[in-house]
Parts: sequence; structure tokens; C-alpha cells
Amino acid sequence: MSKPIHIRSNELEFEILRDDNWSDQQLRLAVGRYEEAQRNYRLNGWDVREPDAVEIVKQTETAQEMEKSTEIIRFLDTQDSLR
Repeated sequence: MSKPIHIRSNELEFEILRDDNWSDQQLRLAVGRYEEAQRNYRLNGWDVREPDAVEIVKQTETAQEMEKSTEIIRFLDTQDSLR
């Protein structure tokens, strides 16, 4: 039978400051990366057909870039990012 291990840690305090300029910049960068990845995805026709064996790595990387960009936009949680 295992016994619980008691752990003690120092208390951490965070002060989260709002920085609209930083948020706007991050949003512009994420939207730009998303649009570029989406453009490449469509130019390669992956929105209407499956990639062949040679293309699969590039298609996966492009899809991941779109997903990563949308996560950044989502977690910014600003009025502009919610549009």
C-alpha cells in the first residue's frame, strides 16, 4: 500500500497586466500566419483532395500551422480576436 507524500511549496503571486499593443501585435501576427498557411493549403488543393504520399508531410505541417495560429487567436481573448 502506498502512502501519500506531503509536498510544500512557496506561494507564488502573479499580477497580470493588460497590454493592448502587445495583444494587437500578437493578433496581427497570428492572423497573418493563419492566412499564409490557409493560402498554401488551398493552392495545393488539399481543401478538395487528399495529399499524395509525397505531400503528406507538408500538408500536415501546414494544417498544424493553421491550428497553432487559431489557438493563439483564441487564447488572446480580446474583442478583436473573438470576431
